[in-house]
Amino acid sequence: MPNMVLFAHMILMDSETNTAMTLGCTYLTSEAEPQPLSQLARELTVR
Repeated sequence: MPNMVLFAHMILMDSETNTAMTLGCTYLTSEAEPQPLSQLARELTVR
């Protein structure tokens, strides 16, 4: 269905260290392919 905003995400949890990471992206649906609205890169940041 066009003109819907969807937020696709996943959560990675590490129960041993009690930490988690969330990665997500917001999309606008259309008659063709969805358009990504998120501006940030979808790459894993390791510190």
